Amino acid sequence: MPGEHAVAGFRDLCEEAGERGLMLTYEGDLPAQEVLELMEAVDSPNFGCYFDLANPLIEGRDPVMELRCLAGWIRSVHIKDFKEKMGDCRPGQGCVPLVECARVLREMDYAGWLILETPPAESEVVAGDVALARELFGG
Repeated sequence: MPGEHAVAGFRDLCEEAGERGLMLTYEGDLPAQEVLELMEAVDSPNFGCYFDLANPLIEGRDPVMELRCLAGWIRSVHIKDFKEKMGDCRPGQGCVPLVECARVLREMDYAGWLILETPPAESEVVAGDVALARELFGG
């Protein structure tokens, strides 16, 4: 269960965000169930989850299951991949199950932001990352 101070702090920030037409999103290393408990406790239309497809794997969790658990709360998604450490490969070349994650997001009718988080590269390489993201995630 989330701490009272965290919930109260997020509620206050969400109220201010709403007054400014903004959305406050959480991205961190909590398991999806704890994030869900936090979202439900804060109970604000201005609060959501910024989901990073690779982060659950770093913590030993399944990103597909985490996505399913957070359905309805995800407001933006980081698309990235890794083999042994963050930033060591291009999307689609590592261990993140991008195809399965994309399928779950489609099943959820996710229509929010998709943000590529990739290692630096020449524009042609980045264009390939964008093409892969479009192929897998649509749009």
